[in-house]
Amino acid sequence: MESQTDITDTNKSESKSGHSPLLSFKTFFISIISAGVIGLIIFYLAYFHLTAHMYNPSLYSYCFEKTELSSPTWRTLIMSGSKKISDSPERIWNTWADISLWSTWSTPLHVSAQWNNEPGWKENNTFKQSLNLGLPFTLSSEERIRVVIDQRQAAWWKNEYGIKSCQVWSFIPTEDGKTIVNTTVVLHGVPIGILRPWVSQLWQSRIEESVVGLLNKVVSLSPAEKG
Repeated sequence: MESQTDITDTNKSESKSGHSPLLSFKTFFISIISAGVIGLIIFYLAYFHLTAHMYNPSLYSYCFEKTELSSPTWRTLIMSGSKKISDSPERIWNTWADISLWSTWSTPLHVSAQWNNEPGWKENNTFKQSLNLGLPFTLSSEERIRVVIDQRQAAWWKNEYGIKSCQVWSFIPTEDGKTIVNTTVVLHGVPIGILRPWVSQLWQSRIEESVVGLLNKVVSLSPAEKG
């Protein structure tokens, strides 16, 4: 009788505590499902920001080729900006090419930019730039020009500190006498994949603001200043 009473008392205490094996499994199962749904939502949002800003697919394909990437992954961030400007490619190039003035129109992205040696857009020339990426610090980078094509395109890329990076600018004349200005940035690496859900929108907006700033700069210049 005493043993039966002990068993009954034990069952009552388990029931009151609410820690039955069935309830624990149910809670665990719900937690796993919830985590999975949240993970899918995060993945969807991250992938959307990966693919939503591709104004010129040929440019990011170009960057993929130069950085030896086959396809985007969770570690890849692609950013683009594009505007049509009512001016010739040559005049827009002359405005864009003076990197000492990038901080006057590429804002708030560029804090400064300067040549390491003799100024000029030619292959293997190098320059330094300080960037405001919305981080607690200003990011400085050194870039080596890899391609310059007849005041129509310029590009640089590298693989450094576990991050592959590429940026290309193009200035494409149209039949109506205007110019389509495109820029694309591709970043790839584990640090980029970790930061991407938090910085993709901000960095994308900085790239777009840079292109709009170039447009406004060109419009504000007199014909003599454009060269």
